[in-house]
Amino acid sequence: MITKICLILQDTMVICNFNGNLMDKDFWGDPDVFRPERFIDAQGSIFIPDQYTPFGFGKLLPFMVAIIWHVFLNLRKNVL
Repeated sequence: MITKICLILQDTMVICNFNGNLMDKDFWGDPDVFRPERFIDAQGSIFIPDQYTPFGFGKLLPFMVAIIWHVFLNLRKNVL
């Protein structure tokens, strides 16, 4: 695969730094503060902004997101 920056050979593991997205003060306001309510919209549904990429990208992403949201929903029932 050739990107605008470099050549990435097949079967190469690519590790991305998502800190820029997760700690963006222009988007999150206060990224250092734990506020799970920022992921719940006015109707009480779970909202996932595009800037929220803690689990990265790739073929295992749907599996990881399903596990994390299952844990989050159970915590929400017990805590909120």
